[in-house]
Amino acid sequence: MHLELLAHGVDVPYTIIVTPYNHKKELELSLTDLARLGRPFIIKPANTTGGGIGVVLGAETLKDVLETRQHHKNDKYLLQESVKPAYLSENRGWFRVFYAFGTTIPCWWDDQTHVYERVTLEDERTFGLERLHEIAATIQQACHLDFFSTEVVYARDHRLIVVDYVNEICDMRLQSKYPDGVPDQVVTTIAGLIANFAAGQIDNPTEERSVSSSAR
Repeated sequence: MHLELLAHGVDVPYTIIVTPYNHKKELELSLTDLARLGRPFIIKPANTTGGGIGVVLGAETLKDVLETRQHHKNDKYLLQESVKPAYLSENRGWFRVFYAFGTTIPCWWDDQTHVYERVTLEDERTFGLERLHEIAATIQQACHLDFFSTEVVYARDHRLIVVDYVNEICDMRLQSKYPDGVPDQVVTTIAGLIANFAAGQIDNPTEERSVSSSAR
């Protein structure tokens, strides 16, 4: 997805893709490469992840990379620069955007507290966040899923950078029950979109569409 998003013109962090340990034990990584990542940098498995599993946020050295890639030996690893968000009023410029069957729903999502808040139309106008919808639609063109979420950072240089590309299994815990859950209205809206999609499939059983496993 990193390469696909680059090809679709989406801003992503500087990233080095590392071969799985079981495919090649020696790591071809220069000090120049590490320097471009900056410090600290992020190490994440390409596939064996979810909810932050296997992700190292504060990596500093080559030793960190050598040790971490042995945790999931058959998986590629991404070494990724750490993108610092700007502050938009009192909020960190970090967002989780849901894409569900043609509808995009952006939420403020604090990467430190994991607390959600719905982005309002006034927020979009005040801070120029309308592009969040466009970015999510572009990611859909790259991944061909009907239901997913993505994380986008409003960086200090005013770019919108996608830092966690496609989460195909979305957290749908209700905020009314869990402090770090998704706002109830967002969950209700997505549930309705899934129901409408399912009803359309029953009405048109021969229609072929790409849909994520979580939407099924």
